Amino acid sequence: MHLFDDNPFLWFAPWARILPSSAPGLLVSAGAKIYTLHPAEYFRRLLANLDGTRRVTEVLALGFEVACLQTLKDERLLIVLRSAVSANDPYSRELSAFAALDRIYPDTALSRLQNARIAILGVGGIGCRVSETLVRAGVRHLFLNDIDRVERTNLNRQTLFTPDDEGELKVAVARSRLQAISPDVRIEICSEDILGSIDWPFSTSADMTLLTADATPHHPRIPYAHTGAVTIAGYRAEWAEVGPTLSPERGTVCYECFRHLFVSEEYLSDEAKKPSNNSVNCSGSVINALASAMIAQEIILFLGFPDRPSPLLGKRRIMLMTNFEAEEVLVTSMCQHTCPPAISV
Repeated sequence: MHLFDDNPFLWFAPWARILPSSAPGLLVSAGAKIYTLHPAEYFRRLLANLDGTRRVTEVLALGFEVACLQTLKDERLLIVLRSAVSANDPYSRELSAFAALDRIYPDTALSRLQNARIAILGVGGIGCRVSETLVRAGVRHLFLNDIDRVERTNLNRQTLFTPDDEGELKVAVARSRLQAISPDVRIEICSEDILGSIDWPFSTSADMTLLTADATPHHPRIPYAHTGAVTIAGYRAEWAEVGPTLSPERGTVCYECFRHLFVSEEYLSDEAKKPSNNSVNCSGSVINALASAMIAQEIILFLGFPDRPSPLLGKRRIMLMTNFEAEEVLVTSMCQHTCPPAISV
């Protein structure tokens, strides 16, 4: 079946621009490429009607030809959608970012994110930024866990909090701020310590869990049977560390087996094993923002685009914040046959 037989909505690539030119063809700039479309006036009118609100049949009824639509598709200038684009939709710009990754039904990725259940264990410098990024990207189901209350020393990097929140539970304040950003988001919170436990305090299991609590460097036991895929983010001295993302369903070791590997540091690079010259962790805003951006994108790609490997699937990326040097370490070990979920320590 031809793609257009499904009668999808059509959207001219929102990052493309028509360039002024006296040339006979219509010049279109998209990324690093410039396309010439002939005849110019025909394609100018066609592109004006590809605004994401018209189906194929409606475009053809205006007198345009399927062959010209196919030309735009072949040049990756045409986005094919299941639902119409709304100018007032708060996620329309996010949809354009997804379309840059997948021109065919990128709104499916948005729908996957909206239906995903994501747990964030640790609402600190990374957890705050990641939860906000995910909510702004369309996520509607979050589980937040943190035992701490807001302190003034948090305010340089924990972006959901203000001085007026001092002494309040982090998870409660975070829920309020995130729901102010997106009233549609449903957030369950827990201020009990669930690290080192197999008890899951939320109503349903998660599809993915971000472990970014203070105990993350020690890779504690977590309620693995309910966490779905697990990804990790943190920092150690001047290194931002993100990943690995662990999902046996996608061919990696499980979190329970991985955390035992950490004891021997088998998966760490030689550089990351070196002691730091810095006697304290660099709890600055930049290193938190750096790690947060990378791990938020990892979660979006893992959940939104399951047919392609996410950047951190089975990989740990370590970036030195002083000069942006980065290295990648593969986690090649696999689970043992006797490995059950949520094994005891």
